[in-house]
Amino acid sequence: MPEPIAAIVERIERIEKFPKRQPVDEALWVLVVGKVVATRTRPTKLQPDGTLLVRTASAAWSQELSLLEPTIRAKLNQNGVRVERLRFQVGSVAPITTPFEIAKVTKALPRQPIPGELAAVLAEVEDEELRAAIGAALERRLGG
Repeated sequence: MPEPIAAIVERIERIEKFPKRQPVDEALWVLVVGKVVATRTRPTKLQPDGTLLVRTASAAWSQELSLLEPTIRAKLNQNGVRVERLRFQVGSVAPITTPFEIAKVTKALPRQPIPGELAAVLAEVEDEELRAAIGAALERRLGG
């Protein structure tokens, strides 16, 4: 009887010598969320219902990235990864291994100043690195 390829691949991945596939290619993840966010997050599993599980370095990252969920989902969907929702889980995040420089890509994206209301909300983010990452993402999103 015919069997879906995904089921066959899943069985093969259960064999320890075959590594698990990542639900989102690391280079694509860096392009979608930016290098700073990518160093603190990692997509871990895409569930059959379209939920993408994302590991984050802290609860603060989870909470703040939940605000960017529509943007992240839209960019993933534009790049062929069908995601209905994101669910964030705090845990350890491995270093990025993709040998490519995202700075060249992000410099090419147009940027717009963050409007006053958004800037005021952004100023309330306590984690300086997270605030900078969200600010850069907003500037690029508003510009494109």
